[in-house]
Amino acid sequence: MKSSKKIGLLIIGLTYLLSFGLQASLYFLFIQSNPIWLSILLVDVIATFFVYLVGTIFQNATVYDPYWSVEPMFVSLFLVILNKNFSLGSLLTLAIIWIWGLRLTINWIITFKNLTHQDWRYDELKKKSGKLYFAVNFLGIHLTPTLIVYLAMLPFIYLITNNLAFNPLALIGAFVSIFGIYLEIHSDIAMHHFQKIRQSKGEIINVGLWKHSRHPNYLGEILFWWGLFFIAVALAPSLYWTGVGAIANNLMFVFISVPMAENHMATYKNDFATYKKQTRMLLPIPRKG
Repeated sequence: MKSSKKIGLLIIGLTYLLSFGLQASLYFLFIQSNPIWLSILLVDVIATFFVYLVGTIFQNATVYDPYWSVEPMFVSLFLVILNKNFSLGSLLTLAIIWIWGLRLTINWIITFKNLTHQDWRYDELKKKSGKLYFAVNFLGIHLTPTLIVYLAMLPFIYLITNNLAFNPLALIGAFVSIFGIYLEIHSDIAMHHFQKIRQSKGEIINVGLWKHSRHPNYLGEILFWWGLFFIAVALAPSLYWTGVGAIANNLMFVFISVPMAENHMATYKNDFATYKKQTRMLLPIPRKG
């Protein structure tokens, strides 16, 4: 059963449908005595724990992987409908979130193999943590990303739950997010093509954006969240403090995701040290010479 991609996708799909139902039910319970931001946080953490339990049952933390993209889609649509906020700013944000979320989720579905295959990062953490893996699994693999995504969602949580007048400056933020999505799409297409034509696993992709940036897909993800923040702050400057989410996301990629990926690539990529010296980490700006 675990070796079937279709069954794996079905199990994960049902897991998320149940988590959405759980969140919606608990939200109405928590909102009676808590502010919206806290109610969303509580149901988010509980849903994460539910997904963690399912992943533990199937001994595969990859069950959590789609959470990054599907949770913002669910929360944004849920709040728009619940608050009946169909203003231009709200719908613009909702559309951008869903374009981003669907793209990222579809890309994950394409790359998903089955429930016998787990992300190499999780395998490394499991090997290093030993008997403490259960804690590392929940706190590091599940809870930490959930909290970072939650913080990054704060701009549109406040935007959607308040009827803010549209400001054309919000289009700047929309452009930043859409450009980030474009970078992710372009990077993924190039990577999928490269993986089909490469001669060996040790080859390094060194074309297009990947020639000037070691992680153009990560750059796109960073820009997407900054764009959402810019939309919110354009409509309500008092929301400047919600930029903490975009900052936390930035720090996670620069100090956790990128180092882990590059330490891993250094073990099997041909002359990775030279490629690292010649190519920028994120910004795809050609080097002189």
